[in-house]
Amino acid sequence: MSVLNMLYKVLIKILKVIAITTIAAMVIVVFYSVISRFILNTSIAWAEEISRFLMAWMTLTGSIVAYEENKHMSFDSLVKSMPPVFYYAITLFGYALVFCLLINMTKGGYIYARNQWNWTSPATHAPYGLVYSIAPISMSIMALQSAIKFISTSVESVKHFRKAR
Repeated sequence: MSVLNMLYKVLIKILKVIAITTIAAMVIVVFYSVISRFILNTSIAWAEEISRFLMAWMTLTGSIVAYEENKHMSFDSLVKSMPPVFYYAITLFGYALVFCLLINMTKGGYIYARNQWNWTSPATHAPYGLVYSIAPISMSIMALQSAIKFISTSVESVKHFRKAR
């Protein structure tokens, strides 16, 4: 196993921990907020903000993990039933398209996070740029994943067609 491959696997494990931690923290914050509101008759100002921020981080880190494990929704039964030349062509086109979209979203996420850096949230005073920085980070990691999938599928297709000769 190469060093880069090992680092990539470690990154995915770290992102899994972050996704699990953020969902657990979000459940605790929302539960505490509900208990506080209905039993103690008091509202916690920061709970809604924190749960919203955690939701963004959980969603985007979870998306990276789901993309790595091919768990995003897809309609690939038709593509898998096609002859190999069409299967590989459509799959590679899909990865290339996803890569281009993710690069564009990385750029947009960076611009958005940068523009929000001086704006702070009312309850926690956290800079929104810090909260939204997960967007360009996650989109760039998924773009890298897409490039890796494109390359590995290209290699797989070459092996398939060489073997078919």
